[in-house]
Amino acid sequence: MKMIKTTMAIAIMASLAGCGNSDDTTTLNLEKTLDPETGRMMIDNMFVEGLPIVKEPKTFTMFVAPSGNDKSTSQDEKHILPILQENTNVHFEL
Repeated sequence: MKMIKTTMAIAIMASLAGCGNSDDTTTLNLEKTLDPETGRMMIDNMFVEGLPIVKEPKTFTMFVAPSGNDKSTSQDEKHILPILQENTNVHFEL
């Protein structure tokens, strides 16, 4: 149990490592535009609110560690992936 708590603490600290104030004055000039097809606000290819998240499909490769309850042997058996991909317009390669 102590190992799990230590691992969780390290993961939390690592995820927060990039947070905080910095003296870097570089700012991103992200301009919001109105998508003529949907009438929704966008920044580049990403919608500001709602689903789908992106207008043009995007593909991301990611690693997913199986849980003890996961009995699937392939990506095709993960029933949540098609639902996520349909709703977000983002394709996940595992």
